[in-house]
Amino acid sequence: MSKKENQNVKQGKEACSCDANCSCNKESEYLEMAQRIQAEFDNYRKRSSDIVKTARLDGIIEAVTRFLPTIDSIEKAKEMIQDPKTLEGIEMISKEITNSLKALNIEKIEALGEKFNPNMHNVIAVKTDNSLEDGLILEVYQAGYKIMDKVIRYSQVVINKVQKNIEEGKEN
Repeated sequence: MSKKENQNVKQGKEACSCDANCSCNKESEYLEMAQRIQAEFDNYRKRSSDIVKTARLDGIIEAVTRFLPTIDSIEKAKEMIQDPKTLEGIEMISKEITNSLKALNIEKIEALGEKFNPNMHNVIAVKTDNSLEDGLILEVYQAGYKIMDKVIRYSQVVINKVQKNIEEGKEN
């Protein structure tokens, strides 16, 4: 039994005893072609879906990046405002912005008091305090933001650098 006849038997068809130009062979060719086209279309649909997701993420990042200086200004204003009612209004605005960012899966990168992480933080200055841990973030100059695991803007931080005693390194 030929391979083609064996395939026809498995599909519940009777074995073809016609010549090579019969319509039975054409039918199986069309079936194979249809299956290939279906598989190609499924792959196209998956690629298209990935492209749309990436484009959406890129659009969100672009828009948020343009608003980050405004968010920084609001944070600086909160530090300078002394009138309690004005401060309360600015806090409300800040809270709404934070909620909008969370709805877009954007988080502020926590840095103050954390250990320096070069994947999240950018050091702009170093201070020395031997009573604190080496690499500890002492100040945050500018807040960083991330969407999922992708950093939109790195936190600008000041870290602690423990100064080692030169005498400890010498042997007697």
